[in-house]
Amino acid sequence: MASCERLILRAPVSALAFQREFLLAGEGPILHVFATREKAKKCANPICSLTVLGSHCIHGIRPHPVGLDWTEIPPGMQSSEDVLKEGEDKMANGEELMETNVNDDKLIDGLTMEFVDNKKDGQSEVGQIGKLEDKKKVENAKLVITDYCTLVCIFGGKGLAVVRMETRTSSRGPISRLHPVARLGEASDWILDVQWIRADSGIDGVALLAIVLAHNLVQLWSWTGQTTKNGGDWAVLCEARCRDSCLLGAATLTGHTWSCLSCFSCTLDGRLLIWKPATLRDSEQPVEVWQQLENNAGMTFAVSYDRVSGLLVTASDDRSVRVWKLGQIMEKGEARCQGHVAQETDCTDDGRRVFICDDDKRLGIGDEYYPRKVDTLCWKGTISSPRVLFGHLARVWCVCTWRGYRILSAGEDGACLAWCLEDGSVINACRERKGGVRSIAVNEDLGLAALGGGDGAIWLWEVEGEGSTGRQELLTLKKSCGLAGHPKVVAVASKNLVVVATDKGTLVSCDVASQFCCDVLTEPSLASYVAMATTISECESIQEAEILVALGGLHGQVLIFPLRHPELLQSLEPYTGKVHSLTWVCARPSDRAADVPGRSWYLFSSGSDGLLICWEVSFDLQSPDSPLLSATKDLPAAKLSSHSLSVTEKGRFSLPCCRHRWHTCIAFVPFYQPRSQPFAFICGDRCGNLCFFYLPPSGDISTEWICREPPDYREMSLGNDVPLTRRHSKTRENVTILEPTSLLRCYHGRNGVTWVGLRGYNRVWSTGRDGAWRETKLIGRDGDALRPVRSRRPALHLDWLARIVPSDVYRTDDSNDLLLGFRGDTFVVMRNCLGEGEVNVVSCGGGHRSWDFFSSSATENLFAFIKAGDVILSYSKLPELGLLQTGLHTRHTTCVQVLQYHHGNVVLATGSDDTTLRLLLLHKDADGIWRKHGASVINEHLSGVRAVAVATDTQSKVFHWDTLIESASLVEPPPPVLVFSGGGRSELRCSRVWLCDAKEAVQGRETRNDVAEAEVDGLRDYFKDGEALEDGCILGERFDSQKNGETWCDVEFIASHRLGAEKERRKHRHRHIKPDPDTRYMSLSVLKRSGSERVCFVGAAGSDGFIRLFVCEEDRGSLYLLAESQCQGRCVLCIDGFEENGHIYLCAGITDGTISIWDVTNMLEGWKTSVGNTLLEIGDPCKQILHHQSGVACIEARVVAKGRVVIVSGGDDNALSMTTIVVEPGGQCVSLHSIRTPRADASQVTGVKVLGVVEGAEYVVVATVTAEQRLSLWKLSYGGEEFPEQLLSFYNHVGDTAALDWWEDGVGGYCIVMCGLGLELVRVTLPDLQLKRTAF
Repeated sequence: MASCERLILRAPVSALAFQREFLLAGEGPILHVFATREKAKKCANPICSLTVLGSHCIHGIRPHPVGLDWTEIPPGMQSSEDVLKEGEDKMANGEELMETNVNDDKLIDGLTMEFVDNKKDGQSEVGQIGKLEDKKKVENAKLVITDYCTLVCIFGGKGLAVVRMETRTSSRGPISRLHPVARLGEASDWILDVQWIRADSGIDGVALLAIVLAHNLVQLWSWTGQTTKNGGDWAVLCEARCRDSCLLGAATLTGHTWSCLSCFSCTLDGRLLIWKPATLRDSEQPVEVWQQLENNAGMTFAVSYDRVSGLLVTASDDRSVRVWKLGQIMEKGEARCQGHVAQETDCTDDGRRVFICDDDKRLGIGDEYYPRKVDTLCWKGTISSPRVLFGHLARVWCVCTWRGYRILSAGEDGACLAWCLEDGSVINACRERKGGVRSIAVNEDLGLAALGGGDGAIWLWEVEGEGSTGRQELLTLKKSCGLAGHPKVVAVASKNLVVVATDKGTLVSCDVASQFCCDVLTEPSLASYVAMATTISECESIQEAEILVALGGLHGQVLIFPLRHPELLQSLEPYTGKVHSLTWVCARPSDRAADVPGRSWYLFSSGSDGLLICWEVSFDLQSPDSPLLSATKDLPAAKLSSHSLSVTEKGRFSLPCCRHRWHTCIAFVPFYQPRSQPFAFICGDRCGNLCFFYLPPSGDISTEWICREPPDYREMSLGNDVPLTRRHSKTRENVTILEPTSLLRCYHGRNGVTWVGLRGYNRVWSTGRDGAWRETKLIGRDGDALRPVRSRRPALHLDWLARIVPSDVYRTDDSNDLLLGFRGDTFVVMRNCLGEGEVNVVSCGGGHRSWDFFSSSATENLFAFIKAGDVILSYSKLPELGLLQTGLHTRHTTCVQVLQYHHGNVVLATGSDDTTLRLLLLHKDADGIWRKHGASVINEHLSGVRAVAVATDTQSKVFHWDTLIESASLVEPPPPVLVFSGGGRSELRCSRVWLCDAKEAVQGRETRNDVAEAEVDGLRDYFKDGEALEDGCILGERFDSQKNGETWCDVEFIASHRLGAEKERRKHRHRHIKPDPDTRYMSLSVLKRSGSERVCFVGAAGSDGFIRLFVCEEDRGSLYLLAESQCQGRCVLCIDGFEENGHIYLCAGITDGTISIWDVTNMLEGWKTSVGNTLLEIGDPCKQILHHQSGVACIEARVVAKGRVVIVSGGDDNALSMTTIVVEPGGQCVSLHSIRTPRADASQVTGVKVLGVVEGAEYVVVATVTAEQRLSLWKLSYGGEEFPEQLLSFYNHVGDTAALDWWEDGVGGYCIVMCGLGLELVRVTLPDLQLKRTAF
């Protein structure tokens, strides 16, 4: 009998709730428990998980209201104090304490017991929670009370369940366990809300829950508490139906007794009904509505009521949040407090009485609660008109109150807003996710709000407190510091120090903290034009770091001096014209590690004719207590330090010829080979070129240092590039001027490179005004050549990127850094390099003006810019966020493909409509639990990704799991695979993917065998995990080895192709007919990959009715369209291929239900004569088969025997069909027979895969998924027309399931991964069948 087990589920987080410092999250039917006490800033696995709702999705979590004085303990439960006393009595009598003496099921509200052995190895050893060991086995044992145990109610759909949550703290961190205490209850309608209820006088000895159903019906449920294996039984005690029994969009309950219970119901037509279920006792008549309010214009998604403040909040699809001031829902009666007559409310959530005076002012709070009988609902005060709050850009999905005076709302736009009720303004905002926020929960004691994303991510947001606000504070220097003159250039030297150059040639130092400005120096020649750069020089002999300033003028002068010691000014005149650019670069790590009191810094200056000069600046300022100055303290300070600043010319370089011939950014290449000559750097210029310069040893300038280009740089360049020829070094006036060793022309367009830095050993990151940041590799024997690797863009569009700022706090899938850029006239700070969340936006007028950015800590940042003739400072504190769980795609996941299987690690590729291709790493942890980690994100597509195909390093497309499973036992990682992805805008991209370990990620794959182990150890000594040098010198390679066993995923871009792209670059492109921009590739299939020639052939199914063949040359980095053919003028939905008897065939499924087969053998063999010439025609199909009544949604062809092939397909007509084909020696295809299941499911079959052939029989096992979330296994016969047999039917929790893939785990099971609105991994076992793997 086939069985199925769920391993991983990533779905929208539909429910969140705090229980003390623990966060409970609902993801599908699974309840997760996270620890939030540490406010972790990086992803953490849940400490406990349990599937509680079966086939239902969790929509709400209601923990037991701990702290309320419940008069009755549910049957089968026992307070912790009683358990503790029982255990102490047994110990005092010398009795043995076994596990059976203390039952786990008898713990409810409070504290569990442990035994602690204080003698073992000098440390305490804590036993398992809720269990006591034998006293004779533990010496000096004592009972310890730790943590708590409580009940949690979970509901969703029509299901309702109760679990017991046990938690404790150990040396390894928080530990939690979940146990079901009640069977899964099934209601007659959708459950909208649940409330814990105390037992009234007439209902004793049971635990009560009040639930409100979708048709305005409230029921009182109880369970017997007989904790059997499956939990207790449910019973409906009573119910109350509202007079207006319409369909509800949202509802909530308030009150902890049945007599005090009130219901707030939101109808679909925009009304809000308030009614009391217990108004009519023992009556079957419907209950009248007590109050009706006009709510939102659209459908209401959420409603929340705060009993203390009396605030009622709703959220709807008209993007509004509405707030009513209702006052208190009170019991009938009066109480005297502080000499005033006041009415008593029901109670607060912590079980205390609240007294309200006639003027609605709180007078006192009692510590006890005495329930009294209530006959009618009593309301204090009048209902105010609603306050309507607009601030969201899309539908609002969830709301809640914060400490009675603020409102938190979140919705489809991915923003969580904190509203001030006094003026209706947004006082705090957290805009993080594009996928929207589906759920929200608050913990007022910790000051945290938890956000559950539609992509499965969970964020922790510190709503209040230091560093929690994302708002900005603007400060003008003219008004606050008395800045004189008009500023021309601004630079931020430190957190409170800003340096400004004015139009009078004056350099002004502004201390923002003391609001004081002072003139440092005045140079009249700098009045009309000035270029400025600042940096901080670290000196060991003085406490404060010195700020070095460099100024460039219109007449070629360069001034260098310390800001606090302008008397040490060094004036240079290296140019005859204007100095265009100045850049400081910190010393190389080898220099910084030297045990010398001074530091060496490098200044790069660009002048006329593209001359780039490197200056070495040594600054050594001795402190007054230095032994060198002890004998000369009577001398002036200027004389004591007159020789402390020295400037030496290091070398001269020539930038490439272009219109704007000056540099914009510099980054050193540390540990350049050979190590005795470690002076090399990467340079970006104003025309978008990326250059590699190398300075050989003195007197060794020869023709060896020439300019070389990688053969595939054309694929990444944006302009009309001309390959460079062999160039020698130039000599002017006995001065050697070196040209670039390697050059990528127009790498970032023609507007310039803005920032460059190194990541790891041989990876270069750069940003530009083209709005992209690119990754480049240093290759070659000496590592002196640049090869483009990949290009990426932020998820939220920016016109151009400015800089990447290292920050170890924000740990995400791909980066820990902040991304700076400009969108129009606004400056934008994004949380990571993927650009998935804007954390700060400043209206500055644009990036073409002078500006600077300084990050003083993880959250505090300073942005200075010039606007309206003044210097404006923007102080911002980024909101404190902790990522508890990473998300997947923000939109529908359309395809999934297994790439590699190595040492138990599985790499998946998933594509989505959000234009990203994500690589996921799945592995087992030490406890045997499967975990998911994001390895890399490829967001280079212009439109959504529809299809993914993988090519392995084999001669033909042989079933690659044979190779991968065998390679799992090898020491070396498996060979790289080619990943083809296609989708909208008729775009096809190819990337190379490796699985490599941590050492390989640091060294680089190209230089792994060339670098000695000592070099690698030196790398690790200098660059720790997360360490970064200033000004873009290097970014430490960050990889989370503790999560995936030092396994990392490396991605390299190969080539791309888009229909009509070559015509867009022509001069008269408007005269040519452009292809339809709506054309997209629906499916991809790799037909053949030649390992010797490093050539791969790919077939693509187009929505325009064409099938196309592409050829990819890996060495040349090119992707060409080889041939195409039209398929009856109809959309081609799916495509696949197979090889048999020396022939290669291509199969395509069309919207009319037919499958066409082409023989493309001759075309693939003669591809060399066709590439670059005439586009070939595939021709008419050699075979056509009618499989379905409507479109063929999915297809797979598999060779099952010699000369015999099965073609399995699923269609839009809900049918599953299979045809057996015999391939004759001459290549003719003959249909043998077909079988068809007309009603395989209730919806269309979206994915089909053949798992294998049954040994000893002519059967194949096929896995299918449908749009209605059903996974099925079928046994189909290819030897005769037998009726298909269904082996398994499993309901998955991935909405709108679109595709599936699988692999064999090597222990008799089959792991199947499904994608759609989420991702789910299951393991299927077939104990009665023995399958054998076959070729495609």
